[in-house]
Amino acid sequence: MKIFIQITLLTCLFFSIKAQENKHVTLVWENDITETSSNLESIKKPYFKKAFYQTENGFPFYVVSKITQQNVDDANITIIDTQYDKLTVSYPWLQYDKKIQKIIKKSGAETIIQFLIPAIRQNEIGISEKLISFDYSITIKTNSIKQLRTPNFRSSTNSPLATGDWYKIGVTSTGIQKLNKSFFSDNGIPISNVNPKNIRIFGYSEGMLSEDATSGTPLSIPEIPIHFEGNNDGVFNTNEYLLFFTKAANVWEWDQTQKEYNHEKHLYADTVFYYINIDTDEGKRIQLVNASRSPSTNSVTTYENHQFHELDKYNLIKTGKQWFGERFDLSNGLTQNFNFSFPNKVAEEKIRLKTRIAVRSTTSYNNNFVIKANGTTIKTSANASKIGTSYTAEYAVDLNDTVSFDLASSNLNLSFTYSFPNSSATAWFDYVEVKTDCDLRLNSNQLFFSQPSTVGSGNISEFQISNTTSNSKVWDVTNPYNTQEVNCNLNSDVLSFKIETDSIKEFVVFNPSISKKPFYAGKIANQNLASYTDIDYILISLNDYLNETKELANFHKTHSKLSTKVVSLQEVYNEFSNGHADITAIRNFIQHLYKNASSSETRIKYLFLMGDGSYDPKNRVNKGLKYFPSFQSENSISPTRSFVSDDYFGMLNDAHDIYHEDASVDLGIGRFPARNLTDAKGFVKKVKHYASSQNNMAYNKLEGNDIKSTYGDWKNNILFVADDGSSIDKYTNAHMNETEDIIDAYLDQDSSFNSRKVYFDAYNKESTAGGGRYPDVSEAIRITMNEGAFFVSYIGHGGEAGWGDERVLSVSDINAWDNMDGMPVFVTATCEFSRYDDPERTSAGELVVLNPNGGAIGMITTTRLVYGGISNNIGFSINFFESVLNELNGEMPRLGDAIRLTKSLSPLGTNFNNRKFVLLGDPALKMAYPKYNVVTTKINDTDISNSPDTLKALDKIKISGEIRDDNGQLSIINGFIYPVVYDKLNETSTLDNNGTGNTVTFYNRNSIIYKGVATVNDGKFDFEFIVPKDIKYTFGSGRISYYFANDSIDGKGFSEDFTIGGSSSIATNDDINPIVELFMNDTNFIFGGLTDENPIIIANVSDDNGINTSGTSLGHDISAVLDEDFSNPIILNNYYSSTLNDYKSGKITYPLNELSDGQHSLSLKVWDVNNNSGKAYTEFIVSSNSKLAIDHIFNYPNPFTNYTEFYFEHNQIDQDLDVLIKIYTISGKLIKSIKTQINSLGNNKPNPIEWDGKDDFGDQIGRGVYIYQLEVQTPNGDSSKKLEKLVILR
Repeated sequence: MKIFIQITLLTCLFFSIKAQENKHVTLVWENDITETSSNLESIKKPYFKKAFYQTENGFPFYVVSKITQQNVDDANITIIDTQYDKLTVSYPWLQYDKKIQKIIKKSGAETIIQFLIPAIRQNEIGISEKLISFDYSITIKTNSIKQLRTPNFRSSTNSPLATGDWYKIGVTSTGIQKLNKSFFSDNGIPISNVNPKNIRIFGYSEGMLSEDATSGTPLSIPEIPIHFEGNNDGVFNTNEYLLFFTKAANVWEWDQTQKEYNHEKHLYADTVFYYINIDTDEGKRIQLVNASRSPSTNSVTTYENHQFHELDKYNLIKTGKQWFGERFDLSNGLTQNFNFSFPNKVAEEKIRLKTRIAVRSTTSYNNNFVIKANGTTIKTSANASKIGTSYTAEYAVDLNDTVSFDLASSNLNLSFTYSFPNSSATAWFDYVEVKTDCDLRLNSNQLFFSQPSTVGSGNISEFQISNTTSNSKVWDVTNPYNTQEVNCNLNSDVLSFKIETDSIKEFVVFNPSISKKPFYAGKIANQNLASYTDIDYILISLNDYLNETKELANFHKTHSKLSTKVVSLQEVYNEFSNGHADITAIRNFIQHLYKNASSSETRIKYLFLMGDGSYDPKNRVNKGLKYFPSFQSENSISPTRSFVSDDYFGMLNDAHDIYHEDASVDLGIGRFPARNLTDAKGFVKKVKHYASSQNNMAYNKLEGNDIKSTYGDWKNNILFVADDGSSIDKYTNAHMNETEDIIDAYLDQDSSFNSRKVYFDAYNKESTAGGGRYPDVSEAIRITMNEGAFFVSYIGHGGEAGWGDERVLSVSDINAWDNMDGMPVFVTATCEFSRYDDPERTSAGELVVLNPNGGAIGMITTTRLVYGGISNNIGFSINFFESVLNELNGEMPRLGDAIRLTKSLSPLGTNFNNRKFVLLGDPALKMAYPKYNVVTTKINDTDISNSPDTLKALDKIKISGEIRDDNGQLSIINGFIYPVVYDKLNETSTLDNNGTGNTVTFYNRNSIIYKGVATVNDGKFDFEFIVPKDIKYTFGSGRISYYFANDSIDGKGFSEDFTIGGSSSIATNDDINPIVELFMNDTNFIFGGLTDENPIIIANVSDDNGINTSGTSLGHDISAVLDEDFSNPIILNNYYSSTLNDYKSGKITYPLNELSDGQHSLSLKVWDVNNNSGKAYTEFIVSSNSKLAIDHIFNYPNPFTNYTEFYFEHNQIDQDLDVLIKIYTISGKLIKSIKTQINSLGNNKPNPIEWDGKDDFGDQIGRGVYIYQLEVQTPNGDSSKKLEKLVILR
């Protein structure tokens, strides 16, 4: 039942023109770049930072972008004071573009305005010039509609499914369906007290829903008119029945442009469902319409009989909508036959045939098909092109053919024979359409017909149908939601009617004795998704993960203050596609929510999809498994032009389709590719932990049981990883240069981050039997991940198995990450790293977010082959950092905002590059941006603005600072500050491992002068340290990186307003070595103790002048040597931190990884700031935690009188362990059992277990020797036990 609410809406229209203040732009021109074209050709181009190339063969543009929440009617740019310089190099292969281009598009609540300014021109005398600088201002013409609303403004449209009883029925063929009384009684549908007038039929009757967002498909499930054959006495009698017209899954669609029918096979369902509704309202009935009274312009006695054959069996490269059927090769045969029948065929009418076949062959000669009709050759196709050898080449070539031919018979046998040019050639049949004209003759109970030849302006056609009776009826089913009965004339056995045919018309003629009926599919519950209004965040889930999705929604409702709704995918199908699968139902549901909001400000903003995807929506590949569908491109044979995208679900307000350059996404969309319930639970746990954990860290850094926290200075760090190219691109340096451009772009937005650059070619490359490897790159990634980072960016080659030809990141690496307290957002511009729609494989990128112990909290990542270069991957990455690091409407954006704006700001790119990026993660999640700003106020009590003294080697330095809010005001808060003082930038050159003769020079800050922790009181802090002797003595800018935290808030900041260099003239001599204490896992460790395979090095260090961590002088690093392998020391400079308010002592913490079982040794060497060294040594035994091991079992004191404690070591770090101690007499009698549960919280030695020397009855045990057994059990049931002795003295 629909509820209509009268709305009074007064609209006032305001126009205003607003000019922006002048802004100055200077283009930073750099060396030419070489980009790879779509056909893998290298194209040299002039380049400046942030250059944009609209076409592969065009000169660059500078892009001016503006984002506004105004309703923009138009915008213009005024450019003045342009400065040009002569272009000294000629680029004859590039094309000029003289005009400034303007782009205006909506994305959600924002309008994106972009102007493309040509950066290269030819002046009036034909000399090429490059743009150096210019000033500009933008004038915006706004169209501001203010709505003056009555209290009844909100329109809450209800779904028909909201009330009444609803029953699902299935239809497998197009035509008139019949429901008699026995259908209802046989299926348990009660109608004894139901007036037949109140029986209604609902459903979308158009095959697959239209992907066109402006198609006019009803947003609410439509009612289908029915005919009731009966006496209308209010009772459904035995001989009465209902008739209605429905379309099946596969339909023929009319192409208005080509004036022809084309078949459309449903991609998502083989059966279409409809609904029977029994309620109190009368249903829609078929009305009788009179035929046209105007004279006919043509007489119609035939109809177009169109048939097709299409078998969906193979998806050639696991992508796209196109599936193929019969295969042509030696195994399956080279000929395929298809039979068709055309009763009452008009003899003189030709057969019209259209076919498509995919062909894969390395040669084009004789690469064709011979087509025969009833044994006679009707065509030999042209030779198909040969396939390319590149990995980006088309996998197969389309062979499309049309042919018409005479055929006297009404039966047709078509044979297709592949000429098979070589032994490796293969072909796959897609479809064949066959059309001809047949007499309009009712040979069975019904005939669905149409005649394209009747269409024409002003045409009135008289249709004449033979072999009919007085009982025969004709329905006009052109619009299945408004089916009408046509008033016909019967002359002998010919039924005739006249009708206007200026557009295509479709009819069905039938006899009431029709027997076709649907099948019953069950009753469905009431639901009302259509009533949802003003929802910020919609979460759609597969049924299996609904509880977890609801948990996530409730979290955002309380934590993020968002209005949320969770719906199942099946509920969306029920209401927006009759209960069968169709991804457009999802888009239409979201579009309904978007348009049903009470204002533009309250529209839906975020969409979350819970479930793994599949390129196979009908589960032909992995039967029985459940997937959340995804949009697949039309193309299915090109690795570069095909794509999968969730953007489709958010294209709501645009006439452009997903393939169009100007199409925009209106909301932030994210997906979590959950494969099972464990995945879903793990993801929700990660989101809640990331967004809301409290700070519990041990601030003095010296406690053995440091409790980790999501608060930490990992929030200051970004990891940038760049490939060194491959043999395919001739080991180009482009990936490293492009990464430098991304770094420059993000530093323009937020310079408080510290960049860690891991460029392959800056590390030693090792040759192995499996190819080149960069083990130090893999180790650097591993260490950074386990320490935590705010972002991780990768530019380079990759795939579903990991990063780089050298396999610097593999699936095993990803699964080993344990960084729950420092999960980054990944930005990966590499080929198909996160191909989430392959049901037979979980990609490495998916595993990054699926990792239950950390990995990434979210990923901006790629799902297919993508293109490098500033106009594709690099520009997209730059736009992401600019979007995610700038405020949106006064607050920092959520991940969904960032991906939405990035896609709107970025061009579609080469072969739909933009569409291949996806957010794997929660779009409503706001990154863990620290709230407060940390600033340096003084150095050695001199105000920072007054050029304080230079920091010199062996100077004692005092730094003072403050915690400030967004307005720059001092915040009166307490907590702890974690400063890291860096030396000057260090110039590094890559090693040219691949022998190209080219290197890349880049800059890093990797020399730490001081790292510590200090108290913040009332928003102020200071700390002291002595500058190490081992700094670079040249003068330059240093850097202080700050992180602030207390139990509930945090902040960050940086300072580069000081100089470092030179040597102090007042330094005191120091020849005392630092003191070093070395442990494994915790400070309770004893020499020779037990560890797991991933133990942590822990060292307490002290020195009156502090510890040297600069790493500037050779041999003066903090270094550890494992198992006396002195050629491979572990450098630990970055892993030392001074203790609270004291630079004289500190702690080293470093995680080792995957040590072999057995005995190991470890030596540690530490240097103080005066280059005095201290050493420590220990040994330990590794027992892999895959199997529980216990050791060093003892009780103390032993002997004892009234009290002792039991101690032991184990290898199950951070595990809950059940411990059972049984105490026996020498004769074997059990006298005491002690049962407890322990967790070692980061170490392998739990707190001692106490015993008072009494038995199970509370009585004192007598003097003597006793045996005790200590048994430990893990949560998975693994156990270990050992026996020891104890002595009691009384």
